[in-house]
Amino acid sequence: MLRPLIDTDPAVIGPYRLHQRIGSGGMGVVYLGYGAQDRPVAVKVPHEYVASDPAFRARFRAEVAAARHVRAPSVAAVIDADVDCVRPWLATEYVPGPTLHAAVLERRPLVDGQLDDLAIGLATALAAIHDAQVVHRDLKPANIVMSWEGPKIIDFGIARSADYSGYTQAGELVGTIAWMSPEQLDGHVATAASDVFAWACCLVFAATGRRPFAGETQEIVALRITATEPDLDGVPDRLCDVVRRCLHKEPDERPTAAALVDVLTCALRPRGTPDRPGEHAAPVAREDGSATQAPDHDETRQSPHPRPLTTPPLTTPRPTHGPPTVRPAAAPAPLVAGLVLVLVLGGLLGAAGLWAAGTGHPHPDVVGVAAAMLVGAACAQMLFPSGQVTGTLVTVLAAFTGAGGGVVLARASGVDQPGRILLAVAATLLVATGCAFAMAPSAPGPPPP
Repeated sequence: MLRPLIDTDPAVIGPYRLHQRIGSGGMGVVYLGYGAQDRPVAVKVPHEYVASDPAFRARFRAEVAAARHVRAPSVAAVIDADVDCVRPWLATEYVPGPTLHAAVLERRPLVDGQLDDLAIGLATALAAIHDAQVVHRDLKPANIVMSWEGPKIIDFGIARSADYSGYTQAGELVGTIAWMSPEQLDGHVATAASDVFAWACCLVFAATGRRPFAGETQEIVALRITATEPDLDGVPDRLCDVVRRCLHKEPDERPTAAALVDVLTCALRPRGTPDRPGEHAAPVAREDGSATQAPDHDETRQSPHPRPLTTPPLTTPRPTHGPPTVRPAAAPAPLVAGLVLVLVLGGLLGAAGLWAAGTGHPHPDVVGVAAAMLVGAACAQMLFPSGQVTGTLVTVLAAFTGAGGGVVLARASGVDQPGRILLAVAATLLVATGCAFAMAPSAPGPPPP
């Protein structure tokens, strides 16, 4: 959620005017800023006391270098950066939308096409990151934004190139324990296989609303990650097998991200196969320097490279149409039924509000319309669990139309004649239903804020 700036926030960082806070933490603040052409960007600014730490400076410099390595639509692109000024900053593409963490906890776990899109989208992002010889090391729901185009990874705060480990010590834990792999918890250097493990943890959370290795303390969570089997109750059968393989304790038993994309695409998108991920994931030169040369895969790896998944597809492929990353969240039949329900309740509440006039209730029109709007919002929540803005607006507008029409026609028919009021509401339903069909969206909107 965007928040206003506070007194201690700068008004300008580099060439960017800061307007609002996107988020903040112990290490720094992320702002919504605008450049010379009013292009929105996310500007990450470390706290002053943190920026003075040489170790953090090295981490921040590595983050910028890692982010510039990756060029893929599923990863927030670097726009600009200054890692050498007194207060370093990094400007990346601004991705509107909720994080996966917020979307699941504030609404509900993902289902059906939503979950499939997330699985393929995240695997595609990881394949692009790994093709650029970068290991993320901290993939988690809070670092994934559910954008218009699909899931996007937004934070490379502790990422590193495959041959760089100079800013960490042997055995040092870097990352968020609940989403770490067993080898990371054992003190080994994270590899691409560690990111695949985190991918599976994120998918379990998206499908169930809980982590595959839960516990009341970090110590219990770490023990379960290293010694127990994951809790996959609630994960759809079509994804359960591949998720279990990605959560294998041994890194070399997990599939690569590229192999993961192939398997998921074959199983979930048989007619909508996307381009091979990572084709454009190459080092990209920027204004203040160029990305380092992609290193050799085997220079620092402490565990074998994860092998491709060779088992058959997860389930019998189910056909889909159109682009693989965009899918309506509700079928036409539920949409029609829901709109009719909204219109019925809206019209009746509108008429009921006017009926209150006969008993001397103050402002009956306002009461009826307000009640109908509440019904419309509740139905919108049920009809559009993925938060499609256009569909939600259509649903609420339909409720408003039913309520308003009910009020007008009921007044014309007279509040003391119930039969005529019901006829007026029925006429309202016909008119408003036609309007709703005319306004019905053909494509889903963005995720909810």
